[in-house]
Parts: sequence; C-alpha cells; structure tokens
Amino acid sequence: MATNSSPPAHETPDAAPFLEGLARLASQRSIHEFLGAALHEVVRAMDAQGGSLLMVRDQTRRRREGTLSHEALEQISLWEEGLHQSLVSGARHVPEPDTLPISTRILSDPASLIANAPVLMAGAVTGSLSLVLPTPDALTLAKRQVLASWLRAIGNLAETIEQLTVTQHSLEQLTFLHETSQALTSTLDLRQVLDSTMELATDILDAQASTLMLIDEATNELVFDIPYGEKRELLRSYRMPMDEGIAGWVATHGEPTIVNDVAADERFGRDTDVRTGFLTQSVICVPLQIKDRTIGVLEALNKTSNEGFTEDDLRLLSTLAAQASIAIENARLYRSLREERDKIIRIQEEARRALARDLHDTT
Repeated sequence: MATNSSPPAHETPDAAPFLEGLARLASQRSIHEFLGAALHEVVRAMDAQGGSLLMVRDQTRRRREGTLSHEALEQISLWEEGLHQSLVSGARHVPEPDTLPISTRILSDPASLIANAPVLMAGAVTGSLSLVLPTPDALTLAKRQVLASWLRAIGNLAETIEQLTVTQHSLEQLTFLHETSQALTSTLDLRQVLDSTMELATDILDAQASTLMLIDEATNELVFDIPYGEKRELLRSYRMPMDEGIAGWVATHGEPTIVNDVAADERFGRDTDVRTGFLTQSVICVPLQIKDRTIGVLEALNKTSNEGFTEDDLRLLSTLAAQASIAIENARLYRSLREERDKIIRIQEEARRALARDLHDTT
C-alpha cells in the first residue's frame, strides 16, 4: 500500500554527520561522480538497504546502489518512469517546497519499506530519490528529517556542480581555441599544426576520431587529408566522391550538421567503415570555407558520452574550422608564392647560363 506524507519543516537532523557528508559531496568535480556519491551518503545516513537516484536535466542520469528486490525495482521503475514523463513534458514544481512530499509503500518479501521523494533545484523538481528501508516502520520522524535535509542538499549541490562543470568546460574550450589560433598563425608547417589541432579537437569534443578533408576540384572528390584516431593510417589520402556520405552532403551544401544516429540518416554511407573496420555511430561535420567557397570539411566521429554531439560542440568545431580554413588558405598562398619565386629564380638562372654560353661562343 502506497502513502504520501510530508515531514514537518522545523526539525533538523544531527548536524555533525550531515555536514561531514556534505563536505565529501562538495569535493566531487563531475555530476556523474556526484550522483553516485550522493546516493551512497543517503543510503548510509538512512540505514537503507539500497536506493536509486534519478536526475532529469539536459540528459537523464540514474544511479543505483545496494540490494534491491524485484518488487522494489518494479515500484522504483514505476515512480521514476512517471516522473521522467512528467519532467520531459514540462517543469514540475512542488506546491510547498518547505514540506517535501514522501511516498511510501510496504514491500512483502521480505517485509520492508520503500520511500520516494523529489529532488529540487531552485524550487523545481529535477529528479527523485528512492530508498529501501529494512522494516515497515523504519521511516521515523527523525529519519524523515534526515531524508528531507539530504534531498535539499543534493539539489543545491547538483546545481552548483553542474554550473562549475559548464564553466570548466567553457574555459577548456576557450583555452583550446586560443592555443589553436596561436599555433595556426605561428607557423607555415601546416600539416604539423593541423595534426595537432585534430588531436586536440578529438579530445575536447570527447570523440573517438576526427578528420579534415579537402576538396580536390579537379576530380570533385573529398580527400582525407588529416585523419586522427583509430584506423587513421588506413584513411590518409583516401578519396570519396563529393556526392556521397554526410561529409559529402556538408561539402556540397556548405552547411554543418549533427547526426547522433547514423543508422537512421539516409545520407550516411558505410563504404569508409567497410574499408577501415571502424564503426561510425555519430557524426558532427562542418564546412571549411573561404569567402563563402567551401574548400573541405571538418568531421568528428562517435561522441563517447551518452548524450551525443551538441550545439555547443557544433559552435566549437565551426570556430575551429574557420581558423583552420584561414591557415590552409595562407599556407596555399605561401606555397604558390614560393613556387612562383622558385620559377622566377629558375628562369633567371637559365637566362644567366644562356648569356654565359653566348658570351663564350663569341670569344
């Protein structure tokens, strides 16, 4: 039988263990690590047999711990699926945030109690915490107060860690773009710079591989000029028609794209995967352009995190592509000028030799 109740707001749990637990949570530097640590702290503080912590933000995250019976898992899944559908359809607020609602149900085998309550961020529900307690009467008034305090703390700390994570990621991206810009403009050894750039781009985008492809206008093909990652040597100088694949579509249309499920995209072709044995799952691709003329594409493959490539990734890769395009054009101009200089030097040398022969013949 399930019931709903709210703990009174005026009581507080024993401060010492609570503050010690908060200190341990505050040391976490990623939301993924934080959620696991938060669930562990609450399970321990509540003397629970196990639990489940669900957070629905930009992506859905779920952590579970301890011994959960089939009956407990069924009830937890029912609560979490209902909450997830509610949150996906729109924000959900608790009418009185000071009195968090706690739902309970007595489990029969073995006899125990399962409790579920919302996790709040700035007054809005962003997840839920479910706990399996050892006896049907385990959720005493004191335990309710401990649970309510932990729920508020988890929401507040999760929001802070998310903000810090975003700030850190933005700082890493700015540092990457600054270093890349300096590298691209400090040397004309373009291949070395672009090799390093593709390595950094793969890391910062959290991808498995990346490729810089240039258009061969004479053959209307894309040439894998700077591949990075697994199977890179099999791809170097590999050519593909410009009207094939997602990269070909980007090169032809001059527009960026994100495809987080290539199997569902009709533009994707498996020819390159068949050639290399690499399994492409997700793609982000942007054009390399100079004065609205597309000269190639920049592509990253297989985001290693579950949420797939994002609009932030697209902005980062587009900025990198703009810098790389300028560097490529400058290198091409330098190479053209050097070839022209060498040609003039050869002509002058040939003229001097011809003059020397003429002078020799007339003496």
